[in-house]
Amino acid sequence: MVKSLIDTYFGVLPKDWSQIYLERDRKALEEDKDRIARIKEKIPITGKTTPTPKLEDFTGCYGGPMYGDAVVTLEKDKLVLNFLPSPVFISDLTHMCYDTFLLKLRNKFSFIPHGIGTVQFLRDKDGKVVEMTVDIPNHDFFFTELEFKKKNVNNDPGIAEVEDAHSRLPGFGD
Repeated sequence: MVKSLIDTYFGVLPKDWSQIYLERDRKALEEDKDRIARIKEKIPITGKTTPTPKLEDFTGCYGGPMYGDAVVTLEKDKLVLNFLPSPVFISDLTHMCYDTFLLKLRNKFSFIPHGIGTVQFLRDKDGKVVEMTVDIPNHDFFFTELEFKKKNVNNDPGIAEVEDAHSRLPGFGD
């Protein structure tokens, strides 16, 4: 509606902005479906592959300046990812291949109806896990643009305090 008012104000030929945005949203949904299909194609049968490092190597606090921190913990021999600024995004991680995991959100969202994505852990030249990338296909919030560098808890005692405080949030560790 705002765009139509602006068109009228400036005296330009009116456009059907509702139709334009509807077509754009339909295209974005189709692209999301394609990305989800590609993720599902890559899911191996459980037990066929194992992560390169031990699961414990992936645990820790990851963060960046744009979003904040996310914590990966080990619960009952499975990795769990908790986005601390938004604890409703708590997710279970299932190993797919090497350092890539299938992310499955525990909660349902209208803008992420499929509830799945991927997490890839990146290592430095010495094989140490130093970063993770997150991809949850949707056309509302672009997880791929977020930086999640692994924080060194041993050199920053404040990180341990942050993790401890966030571990008491609802949904964390359930």
